[in-house]
Amino acid sequence: MNANHVALSARTRPLLLAAAILLAGCDAHAAPEAQKVGPGHLPDRLLRCTLGRATNLDPHKDQTTDEIIYDGRHALTLFLPSVPMRTAPPPDATEPAEPVDPRTAIVADPDHIAGAAALHFDRVVDYWPDRVELTAPVAPGVSKLIIVTKLADDGSRVSVFMTDASDAATFDMARIYQGPCEVVTGSGATPGR
Repeated sequence: MNANHVALSARTRPLLLAAAILLAGCDAHAAPEAQKVGPGHLPDRLLRCTLGRATNLDPHKDQTTDEIIYDGRHALTLFLPSVPMRTAPPPDATEPAEPVDPRTAIVADPDHIAGAAALHFDRVVDYWPDRVELTAPVAPGVSKLIIVTKLADDGSRVSVFMTDASDAATFDMARIYQGPCEVVTGSGATPGR
């Protein structure tokens, strides 16, 4: 284990408990066919984020967001394509991952905080606007973990948490980023914008 990877305390883990499903058994699958947006489908979503690197996280303390100090302001743009609304729980960690639309992507990362030129997301659990969880392998036994949570009930603003993780409770403490995102949906949410 890298010296920067630290297991989080039991008080800090609830935020990321759902990530255990994402990080277990991450196998790539063929992409589903493109779906039309309509009843029962989520729209295309473009998240324009400004993330800071958390510098004072203490895995042994129960810190509030006001106590966390961030270094820098880094632009990150994430595209989430239209998908059917989830009506059932995601697969269990022992089951194969569901197919991921290959258009799901980080489309802008000028400061390279995601750490890879092109991440291939292999697991996505989309409960928009409440929560979206994504993983992409970045090294043997390590995945990029991105968790999107809503800041506004209408889904116009969300928050992104991003780190490298070897399991649901062990993160690279030097690579934890968090911050708000403005959301564009529908026809305005094209990856090139």
